[in-house]
Amino acid sequence: MSQIRKLKGDPVAMWNKLKSIHNAKTSATRFNALKAFFTKTKAEGEPLASITAATNALEEQFRSLWTKNYDVDALLNDLTMMSSLRMIPPESIHVQTSLLCQ
Repeated sequence: MSQIRKLKGDPVAMWNKLKSIHNAKTSATRFNALKAFFTKTKAEGEPLASITAATNALEEQFRSLWTKNYDVDALLNDLTMMSSLRMIPPESIHVQTSLLCQ
């Protein structure tokens, strides 16, 4: 937050800083986007049309995190990391956190 406070009075710079922090094109952000994509479930009474819209929005979110040279090999690396992280038991959450921060 101190990074943002320094930019007080310059909304464009503040927005760009927030965007760079929250839309970082890293494996960790793509992992979170894929996790959201694969764990979306239909709520009781939710119309199917909203599921389609939510799926499209989640796909677009994932695509927005691709770097210019993101390809199938990069996707496979992300999926491998995602699978490995999900195998780490909950009591070792610090290991997951450490790996995601790299």
